[in-house]
Amino acid sequence: MTIHCDFLRTLERASWIDKPVMSTQLMGLANQFLQRRWIHEDGYLSAIPIAVLDGEDEAEVEVDVDAGTYSYHRTGGQTKRVTRALGEITLYSFNIDAWLDEITTLFDIEPSKVARRRELIQGHLWHLGDMRISGSSRFVPLYVSRRPKMCPSEWEKNLLDLERSSHGIVLMVDSKTSTSLPNHHQSREIDALLTDVTNVVTLKSDVLDRMLRGVPSDATDDSDRYNELTGVFKLRHMATEKTFTGEIQRSVIALFWRERHQPSLKWSDVCSKTGCSKDPDSVFGKGEWQAWLERVSHGQYRLRLT
Repeated sequence: MTIHCDFLRTLERASWIDKPVMSTQLMGLANQFLQRRWIHEDGYLSAIPIAVLDGEDEAEVEVDVDAGTYSYHRTGGQTKRVTRALGEITLYSFNIDAWLDEITTLFDIEPSKVARRRELIQGHLWHLGDMRISGSSRFVPLYVSRRPKMCPSEWEKNLLDLERSSHGIVLMVDSKTSTSLPNHHQSREIDALLTDVTNVVTLKSDVLDRMLRGVPSDATDDSDRYNELTGVFKLRHMATEKTFTGEIQRSVIALFWRERHQPSLKWSDVCSKTGCSKDPDSVFGKGEWQAWLERVSHGQYRLRLT
């Protein structure tokens, strides 16, 4: 796991990211986060809870910054003073912008394409900028998310905003926990695109390139691919690529592509999800669809992958 993913996981676990946290909430990585300026010290507790005979009491602490310690009396100042490491009561605040700056650099977002307005949903969604698709003049947006199932209406509003392009990538801790994203955006776990080799974090450029070209991440070659952004579609048995230009056709192929590992799809479900017509003939032209789709049974279809 990369340190960048560790930090996002820490943000996920924090109830509030605009308030100080204790070192116990930093997954044992306080020193690493401090070195990267992703957190900074923000004071100390003035009192701590201590166990007494009839339950729990609170003891005031004295801080010795030079010695790196704090001390307190166990009961009412009458017993021996206890001295412990200052880190136990140190408070830390998150410096999320410093962390996002590093991710922006790792993804090689051009200076002119860095987002002018970064935070879209406070504490939950950030837009880093637009990435160039290799070998083209096209750009797609890159987002980072925290707790993606929260604020669903705000997510819909921001990811559909015409100010930003479609077909973007939303980085998160676990893409399995994400809701369905609008505007053809796709979620990816941050460590699916970043790797750590001997404490040096780099971008998996080949994986990102395949993703943006519509090639499955688990494919051994690019014989089967679909690029939702361009509409370019190719299966290994097809002699040439097929480019879909109509929005409905693209939506239908995109749905079959995303569900390509399923035994089949009911055409009635395809209609309800894409708004397409009653059968493949009316969407793609009589008989033309058989070049890339096959009928499994009455009303059931799948991609012709083999």
